[in-house]
Amino acid sequence: MTDDMLERGFKWRRQPLLLMITNSGSDRNSICWEEHEHAVKVASGEVEDDETFAYVCALDEGDDPLEDPSCWPKVNPLLGVTVTEDYLAGVVRQAKAIPGKLNLTLRLHFCVWTDAEEAWLPAATWQACEDESMSLEEFRGEPCTVALDLSEVKDLTAMAIVFRDGEKEVTRDDGETKVLPKLAAFVEFWTPGDTIHERSLADKAPFDVWQTQGFLHAPPGPLIRHDHVAHRLYELSQDFRVEAVVYDRYLIKRFEEELDAIGLNLTLVEHPQGWQQRQSTELWMPQSINETEAAILEQRLRVAVNPVLRWNVASARFITSPAGLRRFTKQKATGRIDGAVALAMGIGAMAHAAPVPVSPWEDPDYRMAVI
Repeated sequence: MTDDMLERGFKWRRQPLLLMITNSGSDRNSICWEEHEHAVKVASGEVEDDETFAYVCALDEGDDPLEDPSCWPKVNPLLGVTVTEDYLAGVVRQAKAIPGKLNLTLRLHFCVWTDAEEAWLPAATWQACEDESMSLEEFRGEPCTVALDLSEVKDLTAMAIVFRDGEKEVTRDDGETKVLPKLAAFVEFWTPGDTIHERSLADKAPFDVWQTQGFLHAPPGPLIRHDHVAHRLYELSQDFRVEAVVYDRYLIKRFEEELDAIGLNLTLVEHPQGWQQRQSTELWMPQSINETEAAILEQRLRVAVNPVLRWNVASARFITSPAGLRRFTKQKATGRIDGAVALAMGIGAMAHAAPVPVSPWEDPDYRMAVI
């Protein structure tokens, strides 16, 4: 039962009182987040609401609860009464030693809203890459790589467009200084138009709002229209020099038929999604993930703002091999991750010279998959 349903029952009461108490969460499309934001605005005087009394515990800007215990009382008003400093110190030690516990500790003990249970990247790190001033127009005529993560019914189809954006001198942890490329990326999305309302409810994501705002394409139909994606790729090929289109092999044969139908001939290069590196290509997901993280952490990447992409990055999860190699997994994701996958593919392709495409029938991995 939601708080709205409870409040509708107030009509029979003369002096109703509703109490709500919660920890911080990770879902910004939830009632909890809406109530939190309203409480903050009421407490700060930004919003007048005489029917609401709000008490919000929060850290101040610059506070680091993992390194500075002096800020703990701000978000633990009963510190020393119901929660001991020794207990919090132990929780912090675990969070610092085990990255998978970091976000849970920040949410439950230090009132920090995170973007996922175990986020790939801290929200602030990702948002530092976002550039509201970016536009495709500034790259007209420039070379780019396009990466496709195709889908049909449930997932999103994502297209990442990645450009070279200058160079930057970077000193790595080993002390070696390199001049590395800066990158600029745009990610676009498609979803079936006929099911957008149902998808919004099922995924608890405002697909209809994102469509209205222009961040999500939703052509009519029960399935994602690959002909629309192909026509968008044609438009890009007219404005930019598309050096390669890298793809996950899922649904690629059907998409190639759409390209043939409009007479678009571009260099297609498969980007394997697994842990094994194939002899036929230098591209593989563990390396592309590493390249993406390096570009982000070294501040060599700027990305056009898109809330769908932000949601995808926040939802991203990995499976790790015994050798420590990582690949994306949709089974453990908290939401859709197609945009994060496409972005990593595009950045990975930019890090290597585009290999010569190999026919699927000359690829033993593909033959085995077909057999």
